[in-house]
Amino acid sequence: MKFWKNVKIDMDCVDDAQNMVKLHGVPALKNMRTGTVGVYPTEVVRALAKLDREMVANCLRAEGMFRSLNALMRKLPRKLATTKVRAILSELEASHSVLMHNKEIVWVRLESPQLHGLLRKSKRLN
Repeated sequence: MKFWKNVKIDMDCVDDAQNMVKLHGVPALKNMRTGTVGVYPTEVVRALAKLDREMVANCLRAEGMFRSLNALMRKLPRKLATTKVRAILSELEASHSVLMHNKEIVWVRLESPQLHGLLRKSKRLN
């Protein structure tokens, strides 16, 4: 095991919808003697899930609001399964990044440090 080193690699991969995607920073093991790189399949699955989450979050952040799940699905740059998008939306809702009400999906996460400062300084209304 002394010849193996933990590294992060960039790799091309095919997702479940047969789309070619580029994964960045996937943990792997590299044999320092032969140069062979071994990738754990679970790490590839994690990287694909992270890529999907980032894609949905970036789309929501750019648009701000969608009237329905179908409108969001049409706007995504890569086709995803509806169940996968719903799972990602529930994760985003749990992290307080998204609000869903009456089919509408709204991006609510504050990303500006100035807005965070204003919220800290503001008075709370009852």
